[in-house]
Amino acid sequence: MVSKRHSVFSLNDLGQLDYFLGIEVKNRDNGSMSHSQGKYIRDLLTKTNMLESKPLSSPMEVGLKLSKNGFDTLYDQPMYRSVVGALLYITITRPSICFIVNKVCRFMAIIAWWAKKQPDISCSSTETEYRSLALATSELLWIQSLLQEFGIS
Repeated sequence: MVSKRHSVFSLNDLGQLDYFLGIEVKNRDNGSMSHSQGKYIRDLLTKTNMLESKPLSSPMEVGLKLSKNGFDTLYDQPMYRSVVGALLYITITRPSICFIVNKVCRFMAIIAWWAKKQPDISCSSTETEYRSLALATSELLWIQSLLQEFGIS
């Protein structure tokens, strides 16, 4: 099978996989593999100057309320987004942090929403409802035309 692939594609044998896309791969004697993101996490802790911090049994302070107040002055927003993205990637091997990562993702979205200027200001709730209805109608028409292209009426 390998020789067949070599006849079709130009391949180089790089040996056993050790590290790929931030995931360490360890091959065991019995043929099984284990995956870890330990190096990726250590690199993230180094990047955020948290390598010397002590581990906690819970990834989040109980009852923590995230607030927009002081966000602009206390945080480097591009760095915050980068760290949140890295944390999302870490949930591949650490599902126990999914809840808190989801919470900081929502916080990041709220900050972006607060920072974004609204292009239109509705004068009444009726106007707002009309805009929402118009948007929903255009989306439904698009979905309907897409379904018709697939032969679904």
